[in-house]
Amino acid sequence: MGRGDEVYYKKFDNMGNALTQLIQISASLPEWEPLDVKIVADSSDTAHILWMEKNITRSQNRVTRIKYSAVNNKGNIIVDNLRLDVGMNMSDNIAIAIDRDNNVLFSWDSNFNGGNVYLSKRSSNGVFILDRMPISKNSLGGNVALNIDPLNHINILG
Repeated sequence: MGRGDEVYYKKFDNMGNALTQLIQISASLPEWEPLDVKIVADSSDTAHILWMEKNITRSQNRVTRIKYSAVNNKGNIIVDNLRLDVGMNMSDNIAIAIDRDNNVLFSWDSNFNGGNVYLSKRSSNGVFILDRMPISKNSLGGNVALNIDPLNHINILG
C-alpha cells in the first residue's frame, strides 16, 4: 500500500471464485494513509481486519493510529473503522488473533505513557473484555506478536 491507498476486502472460495464484491474498509483519505494491514477469520467466517494509519499531513511529527473493522460471511461490514488506541498519538507494530471462543485480540506498541505494548480483547458480541491493557513498559519501537495456544492462553511478544 502506498500514499493515497485505502484498505479493500474481497472474499474468494478455494477455487478463486468471488464470494463478495470489493468492499472499501478504511476511510483514511485525505489525511491518513493505511499501512501494515492484518486479517484473521473466526469460526463463524467473520473477517477481522486491523491496520495502522499514518497521518500524511504532519511531515515533521509521526502521528499514527490503530483501526479495526469486521466483515461477516455475507460481506456486510459489522464493525466499521473502530479506533482502538483512543488517546494515543503514536501506535504501531500491530498484531491480531482469534481465540477459540471467537473473541478477537489486538496488540500494538505505543509511545503513550512512556512506551508500552497494549492488549485489547473484544468479545464476539462486541464488548471489550480487555481494553488497552498495558503489557510491558518502555518498549516503544519493538515488534509485537500475538498467538492463542490450544489451551486458549494468550501468548504475546513485545
